[in-house]
Amino acid sequence: MSVSDQSPTESKAEAPPRRSTRETRPVDYYGTFEEATKCQKQREWKNAMEKEMASLKKNNVWELTKLPPGKKGIGCKWVYKVKTNGEGSI
Repeated sequence: MSVSDQSPTESKAEAPPRRSTRETRPVDYYGTFEEATKCQKQREWKNAMEKEMASLKKNNVWELTKLPPGKKGIGCKWVYKVKTNGEGSI
């Protein structure tokens, strides 16, 4: 019997899934604005937020307008996570 003649239930045992050998590091992540502004790094988060807002304004990312009656504005979400390279440096 060839491989193409076998039904899925008759196939040979599957190989175990491959696992990453990459070293894992704890993530420096704060889920909410409140968490980010009450942690030890609150000054750095505040500075980063101010720089981000200045960049958005400078690049004219949005324009504030009045919403038509009965319409809701779209929301946004900030992610408070420290980005690191492969060695773990910022």
